[in-house]
Amino acid sequence: MTHADERQPLLEGQRDVVKPDNTTIPDGGLKAWSQVIGSFFLMFNCWGIVNCYGSFQAYYKTVLFPDASPAAISWIGSLQAFLLIFISVLTGPAYDAGYFQALIVTGTTLMAFGTLMVSFCSQYWQLLFAQAICTGLGAGCLFVPGVAILSTYFKKNASLATGIATSGGSVGGIVYSALFKRFELSLGFAASVRLLALVMLLTQSIALLTMRVRMVPATRRAYLQLSAFKEIPYAIYSGGVLFAFMGMYIPFFFVQNYAIEHNILPANTASYALITLNLASLLGRIIPNMLADRTGPFNILIPCSLTTTLLAFLWIWVDTVETLFIFCSLYGFFSGAFVSLSPTTVVSLSPNLGVVGVRMGMSFVFAAIGLLTGNPIAGAILKATGWPALQAFCGCCVGISMIAMVAARIVKAGPSLRVKV
Repeated sequence: MTHADERQPLLEGQRDVVKPDNTTIPDGGLKAWSQVIGSFFLMFNCWGIVNCYGSFQAYYKTVLFPDASPAAISWIGSLQAFLLIFISVLTGPAYDAGYFQALIVTGTTLMAFGTLMVSFCSQYWQLLFAQAICTGLGAGCLFVPGVAILSTYFKKNASLATGIATSGGSVGGIVYSALFKRFELSLGFAASVRLLALVMLLTQSIALLTMRVRMVPATRRAYLQLSAFKEIPYAIYSGGVLFAFMGMYIPFFFVQNYAIEHNILPANTASYALITLNLASLLGRIIPNMLADRTGPFNILIPCSLTTTLLAFLWIWVDTVETLFIFCSLYGFFSGAFVSLSPTTVVSLSPNLGVVGVRMGMSFVFAAIGLLTGNPIAGAILKATGWPALQAFCGCCVGISMIAMVAARIVKAGPSLRVKV
């Protein structure tokens, strides 16, 4: 396609979207920033419901399934997070083909329906289908479109816009955790979950009303580019992503139970630990992104992963209210930075923008496998040997990831700290 005013052939049911020249990217203005608002609420729901799972984990363990193992309970949240990322390999090409609106409607329907069905569940297998599979698939329909659409509206301010949008996941984790705990105590489990489904529908309506596709790619994106793994930096980075997501979310799943079992916080206020994690993660998803535009994402990602590793090991000695909230604040910030910087790091490892989408999708697969396996393994370790082993497992996973990031950066650009990469 050589002319800006030509139209890409679309299949039945697709939006008829003009592909303008890239020089017309607005990089600001009311319509562009309204996409950020809409994307914020997509992240608010798809990642917010994952980030608040620690509250469900605590409720299931203490009330609904007191005899179940922590590993069994964490499988629900882990499978939900796995599906969110894993099906991005499919939803990315669907977005590229022009099915943005269909993905958002489908995702909204599945998420709201799955959450509503959770309120009627009383058995483990029911929760696995409703909360893990149905809600996870719905969240996966929202994730890639919510991030990808911003690249068509922003260029110079792309990192800032993406950081603001992805911070919605942290805000969603805060809001959903607070609402669930507040209304579960006063109205009961079923009513509180139905309230979450209502909030989900209302906030998703904002995204549906504000977001509009500006352009679609001239060619459809490939599903795989296996030759990318012949490039050593990308291959090492992908392995690092697997270990990062295997360990990174363990505190988000277990810190609430940790506070209760160690008598640091009573059960009715233990959710504040998880809320603090998400609140700090909100800042961690914005501030480092702003710095990365100047230094390069790798140069921020590595110190953030190193700090996260140290904090995970220091978690072993957290035994007071003060140290708990200091840990949650610092861990939330630096782990949030790692999550938000990962997509831009893939850009720095790609030879051109034409392969960024497929490479990002492949790295998401590694992240999904890490999310699927990490928390159940942590739960099994907790049952077998106790909390210090779980915390050490968390630190080791993130530490291996940090070492991989250092190796990938050195292979890519050498050891000099002055190189922007």
